[in-house]
Amino acid sequence: MTGLTGKVAAALIAVLAMAITLTTTLNILRYEEAYDRLVTQRLDVIASEIKRDLLIGIDLGLQLNALENLQDILQRPVNRYPDLANVAVYSCQQQLIASSGDTPATAAPPSVGTHFNKDSATVTAALTDSLGACAGYLSIAQHDDVFAATRASVRQTLIWAGLIAMLVALPSLYFIVRLFRRHNRLLDALNSDASQLESQEALDNLTTDDAISGDEALLKAYVAAREPLRKALQQPHNSPLREGESV
Repeated sequence: MTGLTGKVAAALIAVLAMAITLTTTLNILRYEEAYDRLVTQRLDVIASEIKRDLLIGIDLGLQLNALENLQDILQRPVNRYPDLANVAVYSCQQQLIASSGDTPATAAPPSVGTHFNKDSATVTAALTDSLGACAGYLSIAQHDDVFAATRASVRQTLIWAGLIAMLVALPSLYFIVRLFRRHNRLLDALNSDASQLESQEALDNLTTDDAISGDEALLKAYVAAREPLRKALQQPHNSPLREGESV
């Protein structure tokens, strides 16, 4: 592989690798954004189910700590959704009232909304009575291992997809390099003939039996130029041929 061909091949490989890397990275980021949105919607649905059960007692004028079935209400979604780490309710003073799940709840609720850290997700919702006054807070947390495992699994799949795309593209890259090398040899041959004309070297080096084939425009121009170049060397201003010497 010549120096120019090697440089072109290296440039093509670098561009291909950068393109696939960028595409894979964007796909991972887009997936994580979609996954976070899906987790948020799911936790919001679970929170709305729990809030509906809690508001039945709250609308009757009962405080959260006065609900007899409070623990059952919190335990029910944990049994239904095994990936939930804990479900907890807090007073308006942000003090823990009750919780369920195999992971201890925090002493104070996170701020209202959805919160994502590296490996987990938490949703906190405010509880209000029929008059709009504060009745407490509801917090739902998802297991860290489930959240992290799902992300890691899809991330690994996308990375493997990028590597496969690179392997699939390599044959096409090899074909492009071979095609470039072929045209590069044609240019080298034409340049060599031009140099021979300039130095008025022997015509025997110019033959029509070169191992060059094809119907590209460059080949046509090259073949068409050979005969006029040969005749140019036979003009009277060139040195005469010795007797018995032929073209």
